[in-house]
Amino acid sequence: MTIQVEAGENDSSNSFAPLLPYDDNYVQGLSKWITLKTFFIFDGTILQIKSDKYESIPKYSPNLPVKIGFGFSYKWIGLGFAVKYPFAKDNSEKKGITTGFELNLNTYGRWLAIDANVQRYQGIYLRNPRTIYPAWQNGDPFPQRDDVSVASAGVNVIIVANPLKYSLKAATTYSEIQEKSAGSFIIAPFINYIGIRGDHSLVAGEMNSIVNSDEKMIDGDFFSTGILPGYAFNLVSNGIFFSTIINGGAAIQFQFYSDVVDDKNRKAKLIFKPMIRTTIGYNSRKFFAALSGQYEIYKQPISGTHYDYVLGLFRLSFGVRFNVNKSE
Repeated sequence: MTIQVEAGENDSSNSFAPLLPYDDNYVQGLSKWITLKTFFIFDGTILQIKSDKYESIPKYSPNLPVKIGFGFSYKWIGLGFAVKYPFAKDNSEKKGITTGFELNLNTYGRWLAIDANVQRYQGIYLRNPRTIYPAWQNGDPFPQRDDVSVASAGVNVIIVANPLKYSLKAATTYSEIQEKSAGSFIIAPFINYIGIRGDHSLVAGEMNSIVNSDEKMIDGDFFSTGILPGYAFNLVSNGIFFSTIINGGAAIQFQFYSDVVDDKNRKAKLIFKPMIRTTIGYNSRKFFAALSGQYEIYKQPISGTHYDYVLGLFRLSFGVRFNVNKSE
């Protein structure tokens, strides 16, 4: 199950509003409207292994079904939850069973957004088996690792330099309307944890005989933090909008992991952390529809082999609004 709790600034009554008004020619507030929404979540999380010594890139994923969610928002508070789509096809016989939990807490204001998340998955499968098992044939069960668990927790912050004309809420929660196209430079501090556990290394098949033993991680804890520059923009025309938020840069990572040679590795490294979120949709006072995609990579380099945790997420959202203040 996925649980999401939202909080945000009330653009007409909170203490920040007098300090950070928006330009009515560019942004329309919707603080007095109740929003009811439904959404579908398509998870594309990948744990991929890149090695300087091996050309192919094996990619592991949790076997997660499509989820359907429901939620509401009014003024500064919102709540949503998502469960397995009841008509999703059961493919556990081929891809195994994944159990897990996800919690998201976020607040989106005029100039500041904070997004906190916790995830944990148990059980993954190899989505491209021929990269390390050339004899695998279509129709065969996918190689599975029921013993592997992946946990992540983190806080991502976005600070907007131009809240007067650019609406972050129009691009993310659709709780404002961007009337004219605008953009803004952003700063995105973050802190993140990735934990990987298994009975033996994820390096397997043909790859096992090529990768060095000290690069065959069995389990590890990786803590990353950094302050990333970026840019965000909303392009709009007659209610149709296209939004992109992109940032990236260097971050520091503290590694604590075991491999098949040593169970006490402790290192600090610089990594590159990219993130992009793109949305296309329609937004009006009474209705919105949007398709969004998010791509984020957390790199865990161990000598010449990288264990990259890729957060890929697609969300299809629909919402209707009801005005509780008839004077607006």
